[in-house]
Amino acid sequence: MKLFLKFILVLGIAASAGLALAQYDSRVTVYNQSAYAIYHLQMTAAGSRGWGPDLLGGHVLYPGQQYSIAVTCGVYHVRLVDEDGGNCVVPNVAICLEDSAWGITSDDLDRCAGFGY
Repeated sequence: MKLFLKFILVLGIAASAGLALAQYDSRVTVYNQSAYAIYHLQMTAAGSRGWGPDLLGGHVLYPGQQYSIAVTCGVYHVRLVDEDGGNCVVPNVAICLEDSAWGITSDDLDRCAGFGY
């Protein structure tokens, strides 16, 4: 699987993750291992235009912190916006019926900053 961020997939049982809402079948935990605060995390279905709502919900993901979100099965483009307003877009991230852990480093943010969407 080709990704610009070091997304480490960790398979698990959705029920053990405590997914309370039936419309969500997957959980993603984002680990900020970078030197930058992440202010926005948005996703859109691959093939769609425009971004969905900020999944951080106004929460700032500071270096060393983690944040979990519930999503439905699909292929997504993921957009991260750091404290400097820099956009990092990772295309075609497949998430389906699993628990995922995404570790984001400063190098990852620098590498994916040039991807246009």
